[in-house]
Amino acid sequence: MSGRTIWKGYIQFSDVNVPVKLHTAVQQDRVQFHLLHKRDRVKLRQQMICAYEKSPVPVEEQTKGYELENRKYILVDPEELEQTGPEGDRMI
Repeated sequence: MSGRTIWKGYIQFSDVNVPVKLHTAVQQDRVQFHLLHKRDRVKLRQQMICAYEKSPVPVEEQTKGYELENRKYILVDPEELEQTGPEGDRMI
């Protein structure tokens, strides 16, 4: 199994651009186990439980937030996170 590409870009020599791919060099050789229901032998799924209501929260009601102080959060939309990321410069 070939390594996964972790970076793609170009190296520039004067007027020549050479495409480059950076691959992981280590292959994971350890055995990975799954958490199963003993009786049914079926994989278990994780549920997000509201700490206040003690009930499962559907994915569409989940969001990210930043804690300002104890139990006071600012909600952050995924679009906002994308806008704050570094600008992509593929030059080395």
